[in-house]
Amino acid sequence: MTIVTTETSVNGPKKRGRPARISRRQVVGAAVDLARDVGLENVQMATVAERLGVRPSALNYHVVDRQELLEAAANELADLRFPDGWKPSPRADWRTWIRAYATAFRAMLLAQPQLAPYIKLGPDKAASLEDVDEFLGVLDRAGFDPAFIATGTTFIGQTVVMNVQDELMARAAGGHPQMAELTHLFDGVPADVLPNIRKYVASGVYTNSDGLFEFAVDCIVAGFEAQLPRKQRRR
Repeated sequence: MTIVTTETSVNGPKKRGRPARISRRQVVGAAVDLARDVGLENVQMATVAERLGVRPSALNYHVVDRQELLEAAANELADLRFPDGWKPSPRADWRTWIRAYATAFRAMLLAQPQLAPYIKLGPDKAASLEDVDEFLGVLDRAGFDPAFIATGTTFIGQTVVMNVQDELMARAAGGHPQMAELTHLFDGVPADVLPNIRKYVASGVYTNSDGLFEFAVDCIVAGFEAQLPRKQRRR
């Protein structure tokens, strides 16, 4: 759909003449160009609209809000390919494939820390659809229900994204913000109060993003295992 607007500047009055025409492709393209100049995190709807010669409200016909605009721009800017050699042997079992898929997905995101918070990667967005298709085929041949494959694969992606976002947030803050908040709970509190939370904080779990990722993948594999018919669980 092409939107017609009679505005020719962001703050100026309406002028006579041929109205400006913009499309979603132009909106995302302007955001991409701006991101290359100032960084994606600094892209604003008003600045994109100014580049296109329209009012910011005209952009809402093509993107719901700034978050959607940044996500669309990130997918254009990002290298969505998984690392070379990520696939296990064709003879490997489905458990090995899940671990490899999740690990490759995470590595791809961590390699692009400025874009990772905005990348939305699904089967239709992957640069190599053949790789994703092959992974889904492994799960299908293992005997998983098609509906569960769709749900389980989506959950893998969500889990990886959350882990990456936590790691990047901790890097930026010099430590995980949640741990700092929990530590402040103990200010002025007797040492024998909240003993189990103290043990949790002392474990330093949030300082080990790799360990949390491995644990999450172990849980995912166990969840997949539980969905298989009993006679297929040891394959």
